[in-house]
Amino acid sequence: NEADQSASLDIQYRLSPHTTVSGRDIFQKSSNVFNQAYSLSGAPISGAPPSSPADVIAPFADQLRNTANGEVAYQFSMNGMIGAGGTGTIFNYPNQSQSPGLYSSNSRGGSAFYSRRLSGTQYLGVTYQYVKVLGSPVSGPLEIQTHTVFLFYNVSLEGFSLSLAAGPQYYDYAQSPLPASSSLTPAVMASMSWQGERTSLAASYSRTVTGGGGLLGAMSANTANASARWHVARTWTVGSTVGYAIFKNVTPLSLSSNQGGHSISGTVSLDHSLSEHFTAQLGYQRLHQTYNGIAAITRDPDTDRAFISISYQLRRPLGR
Repeated sequence: NEADQSASLDIQYRLSPHTTVSGRDIFQKSSNVFNQAYSLSGAPISGAPPSSPADVIAPFADQLRNTANGEVAYQFSMNGMIGAGGTGTIFNYPNQSQSPGLYSSNSRGGSAFYSRRLSGTQYLGVTYQYVKVLGSPVSGPLEIQTHTVFLFYNVSLEGFSLSLAAGPQYYDYAQSPLPASSSLTPAVMASMSWQGERTSLAASYSRTVTGGGGLLGAMSANTANASARWHVARTWTVGSTVGYAIFKNVTPLSLSSNQGGHSISGTVSLDHSLSEHFTAQLGYQRLHQTYNGIAAITRDPDTDRAFISISYQLRRPLGR
């Protein structure tokens, strides 16, 4: 058996007083999704429009995933900023016998944004996002393209932040030998966070059309995530997260019998700082998935995980 592997790289560099370049690459090769640290932690809770493909979890199948993205941002005035970026994802099941009903895919895309500060705590702007998903299931090659325009608003008060984004999304789905189909649909995103003296809360919701990540077809994805953390003592923290996602196939002429499904996951954890760089974590996770027609899921719809981990973190700025 081959060893599981994971690696990540996160870089941010200021080219000039007004220009910043950032990039990230995350690689995972696993025969068991629960072998990865902080798995099933839910989607990031932020004010950024979602860009990743749909994602179901085959807990005990070989998987290879690599996600890379980069962005450049330029502050052209005291209150104005523009930027652009690109992203690419490889999602592969090397052993198809372990993941019947799911398929491998690649996705790539780009985005551009304009942001205007209305006041010291409020921002308004617009984002354009393009994503292309390519897959090669047995039933025939497929291609999904989405174009999304988000009008976004963000407000940050003392200890509280709220982000809203909404706009039209156009998607195009093609799978040989069927005719292509396309439609226009609304896309929505909302997130909030609150930071108290010892407690923090966060929640997010998004509705978009997406594809890939193992599912066959263009999917209307409704996802919601919430998290809470409580510093019970100086070096002790209790945390919990919950995530829910429901996918519905918006391409009824698809060659797949998979019409979507839903998943729900939850985690509770206890963190203890052993030193400035060492942290120990104890926790429990539960995952439930319902996707009719996907044997890799129906044979393991419920999965439980108890974990203990010790991590070491070292951060050091480059240059001066």
